[in-house]
Amino acid sequence: MNDGSKVLQQDETLVFRASKDLRIIDRIITLTAQDKDAVFKDSKEGAIAIRLTRSLEEPSTKAEIFTDASGKPTKVAKLDNTGVNGVYLSSLKQTESLVLLTGLAQTNERVSEFLRNTQ
Repeated sequence: MNDGSKVLQQDETLVFRASKDLRIIDRIITLTAQDKDAVFKDSKEGAIAIRLTRSLEEPSTKAEIFTDASGKPTKVAKLDNTGVNGVYLSSLKQTESLVLLTGLAQTNERVSEFLRNTQ
């Protein structure tokens, strides 16, 4: 609203969890409409985004357009995919001839490709 009235109340909770090989931060946000319904139209304002280091992003082989916080688009001809393969290891442990890898992958195909390329 352009009249300066409060549209939403934001309440936030951060939950920190850890175990031997895992660290997790959950950010829980509750948005509560105030005097009127809050409507998120089909625009970037209705989305939530997290900025990640490049190695945690998906590989890309095509030109991309990135938009900054001011709405200014920047075209990038090709992204540097060094270290970017869609497989994210959180731990590696070897006991004699047994190797244990723990992590995440976008698809089973990514895991297969990762293992084929591991020497």
